[in-house]
Amino acid sequence: MYRMLYDCDTHDEKVIKSFPFDDDNTISKSIFINHCNRHRHLIKPAIDYQTRLKKMLGGIIMWESVISCRKSYFQAFEVQYATLDEVLIAIVKSEDMYKKMKKQEADRVLLEQRLKLRQEAEEAQKKLKQRERELEEERRKQEKNSPEKIVRDIWYKYEIAREDFDLTKYTIDEMWNRREARMELFRLFDEAKEKTIKFYSEKDDNDMKLLVGTDEDHEARYQDYILTDEGRRVYQRTMLYYLFKKLTDQIEEKYVKKGRPNDRDKWSERELRIANTYLDIDLYRQSLNKPLTLSIDDSYSHPLSTKSVKPLRSFDNEMLLAKKNGRKIDFNEADKLAHDELFEWHRNKVIRELSNQQILERKVREKEFMTREFDIVMNCGSKITNWEYLYDKIKERYFYINVNTLEIIHAKTAICEICDSIYEQFDLRCKTCNSQRSSKNMLYYRPLGSKDIRT
Repeated sequence: MYRMLYDCDTHDEKVIKSFPFDDDNTISKSIFINHCNRHRHLIKPAIDYQTRLKKMLGGIIMWESVISCRKSYFQAFEVQYATLDEVLIAIVKSEDMYKKMKKQEADRVLLEQRLKLRQEAEEAQKKLKQRERELEEERRKQEKNSPEKIVRDIWYKYEIAREDFDLTKYTIDEMWNRREARMELFRLFDEAKEKTIKFYSEKDDNDMKLLVGTDEDHEARYQDYILTDEGRRVYQRTMLYYLFKKLTDQIEEKYVKKGRPNDRDKWSERELRIANTYLDIDLYRQSLNKPLTLSIDDSYSHPLSTKSVKPLRSFDNEMLLAKKNGRKIDFNEADKLAHDELFEWHRNKVIRELSNQQILERKVREKEFMTREFDIVMNCGSKITNWEYLYDKIKERYFYINVNTLEIIHAKTAICEICDSIYEQFDLRCKTCNSQRSSKNMLYYRPLGSKDIRT
């Protein structure tokens, strides 16, 4: 090294002889390091060479940071082990410091990411719960003020009043209380009926408005229908009808120009086949006895749908013939005509179905109203009746009493719900209003000559 750095031949021998070699002409690493620490000039050329390399490769500052990092890492080994050999062996067997540092950095980053994700998840969970509480509160407010809840509440009040009326045994001292309770039942029933009719009337109107919507809405429903198996077949047959109709019109127009409008004997085999195919499809549609264009008030079974009376036939051969003779412009025109017809038909069909459903539901509600009112009349009395069904605590039996005349009659007496007259035991119709006995009054019917059940 001396010869290389200082270009000399003898000085290196003098330097080497200054090191304390043993009898075997060797020196240990620890003795060499201790000797160099005391006589630094011995390795000064090497240190100078190292310094120049550091300046050229990265600079002194960079190498100082690297040395500091290595020192902090290797110092732990110097403290742990007694000799330098043990330290070197431990360092060689230890994990790469840079790899360990990268792993520690990766673990730190991963831990930070986990903590961040956990915090974000907790924050999102809090926001979700807060949003759920807000939605629940909003739902409760809407439900509290919704017309549907108002209708349910009034019917609930009616049911409670109806149940209380049945469970109460009214005595003669409570005659007017029973009358007022019955009239309250009718009032609650009329109020509930009126609000129910109003609610469903508005609901049906809104549902119809939403269903009618815009042409874009109906176009979307039409496209959904066309994607079904039935829709594809109906569309194909409708399109073929308009396509062959146009082809037939073109052939007839050609012969009209030639001056032979009705002379089909001169038509070619291809032209006759096209015309016959059109007539065949037309006759098929007419045989179903359904109009091609349907209004909302008409039946909504399309002439080529599977709801028709006759089973659908296959038109595969007609489609092959159309592809051989039809032009692209003819197909486009037929497609547009088929789309317009089926679009209008499907639109009217959907509206009609909803209208029919609403009518059916309205009839069901009307029947339910009649059933509830009939229940009040049969078991509690009509609105106009002056007879009250009371309980005698002394005799432990029920009886009817007229609130105007205080006349008392047997509990098995049949009273007309229409005019408040009393039936004879053998009468099937009321002598005053000619109305027929109700199902309740039929329980007290006995033919003429039978024993009076009121005795």
